[in-house]
Amino acid sequence: LHQRQVRCYKSMSTYLDSADSDDDLTSKISQCVIGENEITIIKESCIRLKAEGNVFFSQSNFDDAIAKYTEAIKLLKDANMPKDPIILLNRCASYLSTKKFVPALNDANQAIECDPNNWKGYWRKGVALMSLAKRPFRTKQAIEAFESCAVCTTLPENKKTEVQAELAKARLRMQQQDAEAPEADLSKCVPS
Repeated sequence: LHQRQVRCYKSMSTYLDSADSDDDLTSKISQCVIGENEITIIKESCIRLKAEGNVFFSQSNFDDAIAKYTEAIKLLKDANMPKDPIILLNRCASYLSTKKFVPALNDANQAIECDPNNWKGYWRKGVALMSLAKRPFRTKQAIEAFESCAVCTTLPENKKTEVQAELAKARLRMQQQDAEAPEADLSKCVPS
């Protein structure tokens, strides 16, 4: 499987480097179709990699956890299979734990795109945004993320208070940022 995939993906990568026609691309894609057995192997590999990442995460070995989750994500991507929102959210949690907030935000956004009703995607998006440099646009996005989290049907009852508390913090930050914003000097504007 691995050698076949490598040949297939090397063949696909040449498409970007040459002036192939769309017909050539279609031909290359049809050569790369994977069967049910290969799909099962890829899924099992992803489950194993996710489990290994979870062990590293539970041991606070976040860099190795990120590596395992990334390997699983890449495996799915290379096989042209759908993204797994749980693996993305696990990697997001690892990035948050290492204070890598931009990649955490990226993973949260991708997870939300895959599963718009998963409360953890919105939660981690809000946490990442609140952890980045304080800018009004980020605070506004964090408020939106926490509001979306609060209305998710998958949000457990025991997490609702925590979500509301973070939403209140974000709203307070927004009020402070609005109060600190300087008034616009319109004295030199010419009326039209």
